[in-house]
Amino acid sequence: NVEQVFFFQSGTGEASLDGKTTPIGPGDVATEMMEAEWVLEGDRRSIPAADVKEEYRKRLILERFETPDDIAKGVLFLCSPLGDQVTGSHLIVSGGLPFHA
Repeated sequence: NVEQVFFFQSGTGEASLDGKTTPIGPGDVATEMMEAEWVLEGDRRSIPAADVKEEYRKRLILERFETPDDIAKGVLFLCSPLGDQVTGSHLIVSGGLPFHA
């Protein structure tokens, strides 16, 4: 199942089938856990969770939340022949979160 990808406590997955290591950095992945975050943030700020979700979405260059499948595609790339020369770097799959103010 593509959605059952390697995620570790740091929120970073590492794909390593042949000794190379490349962490995958997800951003705001559309999951039940992220939905709970929007509710908590909304409660903290006394605004609807939908407004918090929209604020988070607008921070993304691509203006859409990634899905577990998006993260899995990064893992599949790294594990495929297309990623055979990628190692020791950090594959960010975040919709542009770290780069958009």
